Amino acid sequence: QVASDREREILSPYLEPLGVECVASSDLRHIRRLVGELADHLGGPRRPAIIDSPGVTLAQVGSLFEAAALFFRARPWRQIAGDSIIRVASERFDSGPWYAVVMGQSGLEQGFALYEDIELLHSLLDGSLSEGESARRTSALSVTYGEAFDIAAQDFDAAEEHGWTVAGPDAYPCVLRVNPGMAVRSPLKWELELLEGCVRAIPDFLGRSLDKAEISVSLSSAPSTFVLERLDDGG
Repeated sequence: QVASDREREILSPYLEPLGVECVASSDLRHIRRLVGELADHLGGPRRPAIIDSPGVTLAQVGSLFEAAALFFRARPWRQIAGDSIIRVASERFDSGPWYAVVMGQSGLEQGFALYEDIELLHSLLDGSLSEGESARRTSALSVTYGEAFDIAAQDFDAAEEHGWTVAGPDAYPCVLRVNPGMAVRSPLKWELELLEGCVRAIPDFLGRSLDKAEISVSLSSAPSTFVLERLDDGG
């Protein structure tokens, strides 16, 4: 049993000559449970699924996948230094502002992280915190990219079933909320909206070569305006 017709078409020519029938099934929960238990045993806790976060809809996650694919293709890390900070604010949310750092200049992990505490972010960027202190204090949202096995199995299955956009085999969006103490969970509904707004606004902002700009974006729920400002001088 495999998760999709595409996988069945790939594997059937190899399996059927051996007398092994290959069929697509929409219900592989028993296999996912077994694989998940094995992953927990070998590699620690599984990555939380975005689609399982309370209040989050499939349409919202699909919209984030689309935005993340556009971000990856725009490669904004080519337009900004790794230690540059972008201040992000929006009247749509009660909290804020936030401080974004774009990753990918080194050719390793690509994406961006969003922090609430700019002083903590400065300390992380200048390396003045120990690894333990960094883990104890870090609070952030992030979108990075990886292969299919880097995201939760539930999210991958939903992406396959609904045909969500992915920029490439190494560009599946890995979305996380990290709380102090390195407690990891999936973003809440409003946090996912905030991330989608940043994913859509940051490449547009960097393409304008301005120090500050209002960027209008279309989220899955409603159009919103974000104000982005470069803080390259550490301000």
